[in-house]
Amino acid sequence: ALIDDLQSDISKKKTKIADLEKKLMDLIEDNENLKGEIKKLSIKYKTPAEMPKTSVIKLLPTQTSPNTLEILCQDLQSDLNKYKRIVEILTKEKSDLQRNVDGGGLQLGAEELKELKKENEELKINLSQIQKSLKKKTKEKRSTVPLDDLKERIKELQNQLKERDYLIVKLKLTTQTPVSVQRGPMSSLIEDLQSKINKLKIALEEKNKIIEEFKSS
Repeated sequence: ALIDDLQSDISKKKTKIADLEKKLMDLIEDNENLKGEIKKLSIKYKTPAEMPKTSVIKLLPTQTSPNTLEILCQDLQSDLNKYKRIVEILTKEKSDLQRNVDGGGLQLGAEELKELKKENEELKINLSQIQKSLKKKTKEKRSTVPLDDLKERIKELQNQLKERDYLIVKLKLTTQTPVSVQRGPMSSLIEDLQSKINKLKIALEEKNKIIEEFKSS
């Protein structure tokens, strides 16, 4: 029964990891497309003499210059790379679990459980750091990636961490090892980030309107 449960968990993780990797690739592609749009806007910034004196460019705050948007793209790309590394770690651990199951079951002692718990905590720390980075960007009221994807990606990673916590508990019971496991979902961080994202959506919509005005001018 334990092996069946583990195989089910592995299958779910495999599906979630595949979906997450696809979304990461789509998000990176969107960033590249946005960089192309930024380059087009840069041309308009370089030829202000050809624009009417009442051009909307004069109403655009300096903080939304192409260089600033380019820097934000690079920062967000860095965050996405951190997510991708977390996915790679989860993929490797899933493969290790699969090999153990195929080899006749899991035979983990106290040290193995302790190491598994340690790795799980490190993943939580990495996720928390990424969340803090994203929260900082929301305060700047700027973004160049779909915010819904970021929120969904955080939820998926959170669910994976919960599953790993559950796996540690099951392994502890199976091996009769007195290892305590704490299940502490970072729901407060997610809720706070959601609030920031909602505010950022409004700012992003305003920027999109400005970009559309550039295109039609």
